[in-house]
Amino acid sequence: MTKEDALHLQIKSRFTDFLKTAGLPYWEPALTVCPHCGEHAGILMDFMWSCQRCNKRGDVVDYVMALEHLDSKLAAIKRVCRALQIKVTTLEVISASDLMDMEFEPHNMLIERLIGRGVYLIAGAPKIGKSWLMLWLAHCVSTGTKVWEFPTQQSDVLYISLEDPRQRIQERLAKVTGGETGNIFFATEAELMGKGFEEQITGFLIEHPAVKFVIVDTLQKVRQMRADQYSYAGDYEVISQMKSIADRFGITILLVHHTRKSGAADPFALISGTTGLSGGVDGSLVMVKADRQDSLATLYATGRDTLDMELELMFDEDTSTWQFLGHGGKERIQKRDRLLSELNDFLTDTGSFHGTASELMTQLCARSDIQIKSPNALTRQLNPYRSLLQFEYGICCEVERTAKGRTLHLTKIEDDDSDDTLTLSTDTVTTVTE
Repeated sequence: MTKEDALHLQIKSRFTDFLKTAGLPYWEPALTVCPHCGEHAGILMDFMWSCQRCNKRGDVVDYVMALEHLDSKLAAIKRVCRALQIKVTTLEVISASDLMDMEFEPHNMLIERLIGRGVYLIAGAPKIGKSWLMLWLAHCVSTGTKVWEFPTQQSDVLYISLEDPRQRIQERLAKVTGGETGNIFFATEAELMGKGFEEQITGFLIEHPAVKFVIVDTLQKVRQMRADQYSYAGDYEVISQMKSIADRFGITILLVHHTRKSGAADPFALISGTTGLSGGVDGSLVMVKADRQDSLATLYATGRDTLDMELELMFDEDTSTWQFLGHGGKERIQKRDRLLSELNDFLTDTGSFHGTASELMTQLCARSDIQIKSPNALTRQLNPYRSLLQFEYGICCEVERTAKGRTLHLTKIEDDDSDDTLTLSTDTVTTVTE
């Protein structure tokens, strides 16, 4: 019996207890909700569920996998174990060799160079113009238009606006969008975190899979007002709860927050609360004005997948939007990897490459003095940088597995600003919308 099977047996007979503990849909004495069709399903022997309508059945692990859209049985078992406080004593590991050979989907940026996937925090003083900026960001993402000089990945948007009534949102939306906007959903009321907020977002995202951007304005409105919540552990837990949702659905959650009154040399030290907030998020943005009455502001940005930047902005009263003036300070220049640079030069000349890693290595080494240890090493070096190749170098990289081995398909993308899209230079039908 494997460790996974042993854990499965521990939780099998406690299905009903789990439903109550996790707060999942359940009604006494023996009715639950089928995770597939949503109709009532019967409980058999206190741990098996069965639905006559769709002819589905299973136990608690199957139930959680279907209800929460999990792909891994082990992930469902661990989730149930945490709810039932059953210890998981085994550590799941992967070898460096296996990890290097894994192929992940490209990590698409929501707003290139500025906001990626995960949880981000934007902070600024009250009434500084953050909500105007948030509404404009929602509009840009929902329509797939650029945010200043940064292309966006178009998606539907959920804007949880807890400080503005619907009438004010309508008025502001008309100013920012000119009456035409993409698919944005607004909520002006929400439960507190730990009291239903997470379930509200999760349920909405399951029903609206096209939503990839969620704005929470403001974070303070959904936090519980308990003293123990305002500590490093409490701040980090708040971000962790949001990050689990963002990672599960592959989305971006942007939390609007306030800055502290006291000044600081580091603008990110102005974020109200402990470092548990800034340390837990994937990226932070801080909006600062030299004077409250001034129309000028500086937006400082940093993140795990982005470079540090200072953006100089000016609020346009006519359009009620923040206009980009330029980069402030010293924008950090990313050090280009030698292999990626050589590959970019090669594809700029050739347009595309289709062949084995050995053939690519031969051609790259023939052009320069670059050192590549082996074809396998070349593939492993390129694998983690597929997203960087696409969004920084304009190279589409795909790996095809065949009976004879792996074949690389590399295509140089041409940037065409006339229609705000990136189109491939060959006859392939793949497109990337800015």
